[in-house]
Order: sequence, then C-alpha cells, then structure tokens
Amino acid sequence: MPKRHSERDRQRPQRESVIAEVQRATQELLVAETSQEVAQLTAETAEQLFGYESIVVRLATETGVLEPVVVTEHAAFEMGDRPEYDCDGETPVARAFRRGDPLLVDDIEALGDEYDRGTAQAAMYLPVGDHGVVSVTSPWEDAFDQEDMDLASILASSAGAVLDRLEQERALQRQNERLETFADVIAHDIPNHLNAAESWLDIVQESGDVDALDRVSTAHSRIETVIRDMQTLVDQGTQVRDPDWVNLSRVVTDCWQQCCVDERSRELVVDADIEVRADQSRLEQLVENLFWNANEYGGDDVTVRVGRLDGGFCIEDDGPGIPESERENAFSPGYTTSEGDHAGFGLAIVREIARSHGWEVSVTESDAGGARFEFAGVAIED
Repeated sequence: MPKRHSERDRQRPQRESVIAEVQRATQELLVAETSQEVAQLTAETAEQLFGYESIVVRLATETGVLEPVVVTEHAAFEMGDRPEYDCDGETPVARAFRRGDPLLVDDIEALGDEYDRGTAQAAMYLPVGDHGVVSVTSPWEDAFDQEDMDLASILASSAGAVLDRLEQERALQRQNERLETFADVIAHDIPNHLNAAESWLDIVQESGDVDALDRVSTAHSRIETVIRDMQTLVDQGTQVRDPDWVNLSRVVTDCWQQCCVDERSRELVVDADIEVRADQSRLEQLVENLFWNANEYGGDDVTVRVGRLDGGFCIEDDGPGIPESERENAFSPGYTTSEGDHAGFGLAIVREIARSHGWEVSVTESDAGGARFEFAGVAIED
C-alpha cells in the first residue's frame, strides 16, 4: 500500500501557517448562524489544513443517525456517496461519536467492515462535541501523526463549542416563544372563561336555576387548568408528552355548553364519534378557541359542525369565513377580521396546540361559505 511521502507532504500547508489557519477558522466559526454553516466552514478549514484529503462532516439527528451534511468535492470523487451511520453502531465514526475521543485508523482495510471508502487508506475521526463527527481520510497508509490529530481536534472542538452556542440560542428562542404564548393565553382565554362564568351567574340570578352554578365552577376550573397547562408549556416545552385516547364528541359537546351561554340560536352538529390521541385539557382549549371564534364572528344563528377526516377531523361553521387572501396569516398572533377591540390570539393558540400534538392545521372554506379548520396527522380510533 502507498505510504506517506515527501511529495504528499509538500502539498500540505507549511506548519507555521497552520496555527494561523486554525485561529482564522475559529474566528469565522464564532459568527456562524446555522449548524450547516458551521459544518461547511469546518470542512473547508480541514481541507486547508490537510491539503487534498477527503473531508466528511456528519451531524447527529433526532432519529439517532449520523448524517453526512457536508462532503467535500474530493471526498465525493474518491469515495462516492457517503452513507449515514447509526449512532449506536460499530463504525469508527459511531465509536468516536459515543466516546467523545478522536480515533486514528492507520489502515482502513483492516477494519474489515462492509462500507466502501474508495481509495481511503487512513483516517482520523474527530468528535464535534456531542453533535457529530468530522472524518478526514487519506489515500496513504499511516498518513496522519499526533500533530495532525491535535490540530484537527482543535478545529473539531471549536466547531462543537459553536454548535453548543447555537443550540443554547435556539433553546432560549423557544423559551421566549413559549413565554409569549403564555402571555397570549392569559390575555385571551382567561377573560373568555371569566365572561362565561359571569354569564352563568346572570342566569342563576335571573332564573334561580342553581344547577347553572356547576357551569360557573367549570369555568373557574378551566381557568386553573389553562394556567397550569401554560406553566407546563413554559417549563417543559410545547410537545405533548403523555397523550390519552379522548372521545372527541364528548369533548366538543362539553365545550359547546361551556362556551355558549347566551340565548342566541346557535347550533352544534357533531359527525365525529371518534377517539383521538390527545392531551384532553389542551384539546378542550383548542376546541373552545374555535367555538369562541365562531360565536364571535359567525352571527347570532351560526351553526358549527365537527366532522371526521381521513387521519384527522375538522371544525367548520357557516359564518362569513376568512378571505382566501388572508388565510396564510390567519394563525399569526394578533390576526383578526374584526374592527372592534379583539386581541386576535385565538387562532394562534389553536395552531400552537395543534403543533404540540404533532398535528397540522389549515383553514379553508366550508360548504356553507364559512371557515373550516382541518387537523391532519391525528391518531384516531372509531
């Protein structure tokens, strides 16, 4: 097998310029804004450090694989398409990732695995923190020494530190978004529940029907539940963690009775006697917001229908609907079709709750010309 020789050495940068290259790259990495940008800059710098060697940068995904996100032109030419590796596998890339230590392979053929690495004979595998691995391969055996490993490790560690920063910034951004959602819900949902409680109290005072006090208690309980859910949202993130099978028909019927407490001739039609996999409290919050929306904009005699879809359900009304030109922005915080004093957070809350379940929500026109909200990606059972 070919060995490292002087011609190959002459194609690499002079040692006195290598440290300067690493320092320059570190400064550029510090201002990178995406993980892809970090990976690309790391690969380009490694090429500068090691001449014409093949560079592959893999980043770990949420599905537990190390995915090649940057493959240099020379690597693609010498080794072809590069595979993704299982993080729990026994490839050198996976071992370096799990152990968090650089791995030097002087003779790739000795690995004896099923992966085709083209002309590569030696390799360095350098963990990028807990984010991924940089692979540097050479067509010569024994191509890399300890100095190479040290330089490449400095580069990979710098990239890992920048990816840590980006991850922390994303986490902070998500936290801020959750706090904004919390504030929106407090400003929007709590007053609606208070208004419902007040309306039921009026009924008690006017009719003497003490059974209506149960609805007052329910409204207050929903306020407590909403606040608790929002605290969970801020503390743990938006994703629903422990969904249960919930009867959709029962939920929408209960929510309708809670939301519609005046004497207007509104009607609910339920054509969806199904179980959905959801967090019941947050599903109730979603349904209530859509009912409030329909009652507020649909007129005194609005009819709301809940129906089943393939892989989901819909909630629609026969009100004025949402103009097609505005549907793209309908779920944005502050959106409203009313010129009155309306906060415009109801549909934004609906979208966040749908997202928290992993559902997709869209708005279109119902057969009656009103608004139709469709939820897809929902686990359902008859």
